[in-house]
Amino acid sequence: MKKYKKETRYVSVLTVHIPAASALIDMMRYDRCCPMTEADSAKIERLMSRRGEPMDHVVRLYRYSANPDFATKDRWASFSCVVLDERNPDESPPTDADVRNMLKLEGLA
Repeated sequence: MKKYKKETRYVSVLTVHIPAASALIDMMRYDRCCPMTEADSAKIERLMSRRGEPMDHVVRLYRYSANPDFATKDRWASFSCVVLDERNPDESPPTDADVRNMLKLEGLA
């Protein structure tokens, strides 16, 4: 029987401004992310069903990584996405008011 190497996994929660669904799918694959809540899944589904429209949504994603490095913010930015926040899943995610302030600081609101 083949022995498998034990691997440490680091989990973080990303809060991301997504301009369009096409940007989201590749970045979720690249950074090994999945929706944090059912509400985030619903937002993604709405993005997918309205192709071509400029949809501005903020979604929260769980990110799973084999190293403790932060998300690749520059790569997200190359898809016109903005990582607004990344934190340990033991911490509370940013409130809606916090997210609105982050969007203002980034010039997105």
